[in-house]
Amino acid sequence: MQIQPDRYYRPAEVASVLGCGKTNVYDLIAHRDLACTRIGAGNGGIRIHGAALLEFLRSRTEGGPTPKIKLKNLRNLG
Repeated sequence: MQIQPDRYYRPAEVASVLGCGKTNVYDLIAHRDLACTRIGAGNGGIRIHGAALLEFLRSRTEGGPTPKIKLKNLRNLG
């Protein structure tokens, strides 16, 4: 599933994208790790903006194409 930055997602949809349970999504929201919008009276429905979900994923990314240390078994490709 491709995350669309302009769309709002339900917690169940976010759980599906992240490959976790809805409870984990609610915990991320409760700990303010994942931004959400509340719709309706009282607690209302929770929606997660696609841009907020993408930012959350970027903030959790580790590593990347360039190793942090020089590994003797890797050739310099650049």
